[in-house]
Amino acid sequence: MFTSCFVRSRKLAKGRDVALSADVQRSYHSWIAKDLATGESESAMQTVIQVITSGRGSLREKIMTDPQLRKFDLIPTEHQRPGRPHGWAKIHGEAAHGAINLEWHGRTGVLTCRVVTKLGHKPHSIIGDFIDYLLARHQSRILAIHIMRR
Repeated sequence: MFTSCFVRSRKLAKGRDVALSADVQRSYHSWIAKDLATGESESAMQTVIQVITSGRGSLREKIMTDPQLRKFDLIPTEHQRPGRPHGWAKIHGEAAHGAINLEWHGRTGVLTCRVVTKLGHKPHSIIGDFIDYLLARHQSRILAIHIMRR
């Protein structure tokens, strides 16, 4: 599938090594297995956005607590609900159809975003809003953005 897009080790930003561990691959494959088990992949188109970052602190946390997120037509809907694992969040588009599930991998500095649209809607609107937001508000931390369709 998209495992070739998961870079094992790459020199990024001033010669530092950013190693993308097997944790990133495992989380992506767990999403695939969950979707196949629920039958969700048959009725939904999914896109995975991988944001490789520098610096310290959770980019997911900064996104979810940013008061300017709504200016980009994005609404934070779920964040650290009891009973769910740490490091995840969900954003819905105000005008665009769909949702973005965010998962932060602290050891690798990678934000994995799974974009889900249903009922034949295309993901370009919500992806555009999200990428526009990332580059406007967090450009200094972003080393690379990978967009993969599934």
